[in-house]
Formats: sequence, C-alpha cells, structure tokens
Amino acid sequence: MTSPIKHTPGPWWCAGDMQGEKQPLYPVVRAFIDGTERISICRVGQMNTYNAGRNHRDFQNARLISAAPELLSALEELLTFSEIVVEMLALEQKKGSPIQKARAAIEKATRGAA
Repeated sequence: MTSPIKHTPGPWWCAGDMQGEKQPLYPVVRAFIDGTERISICRVGQMNTYNAGRNHRDFQNARLISAAPELLSALEELLTFSEIVVEMLALEQKKGSPIQKARAAIEKATRGAA
C-alpha cells in the first residue's frame, strides 16, 4: 500500500553532509530535482548571528527530516508485510497496536495525498 508521491521525491539530505558541500550557518534540508538541480526543502531552526551553526539539535532535526522519504517508504513496506502476517496467522489486532500506530503515522505524513 504505497502512497502516491505528492512530496518532493527523495533522497533528501542535510546541507553540509554531502561530500564537498560546505556546512551552512543553519541546517537546510535539500533534494535533487531531475537528478541535477538542487532545491531546498526546508530550513530548520532559527538563523541568527549569535547562534549560527552552533545548535546541534537543529542539525539533528534536519537529518531526521531528510530521512522522511526513506522512512515513509520503509514503514509502508513493513506495514504491508505485517498485515499479511497478521492475516495468515489470524492474529487479533488490539487497540493501539504497532500496526495501528503505523497506519496513523502514514496517514499523518500523507494526509490528502490520495
């Protein structure tokens, strides 16, 4: 059950993490369009001269955001596999099960994508 892609396709990366790329003053999540053109997906945190480049949490958040396309795809594949196993073994799904949490996370990430 893969969602139709409405977001910028991956891979995404945190600017400064690619070889040869300078570390920016603030974390930026980037992607390639058509394999060549670099675009910015988002800037994370606040840009100010006092704290520029010093907030390591902002860079970690940017790295987490940059993993979003791969995380979504992996979760969708894992959910499909899990649902097959649950059906084959006739297991009961309880409220708040990992499968329900996975569905909710996918819905949150893809809301309005269909």
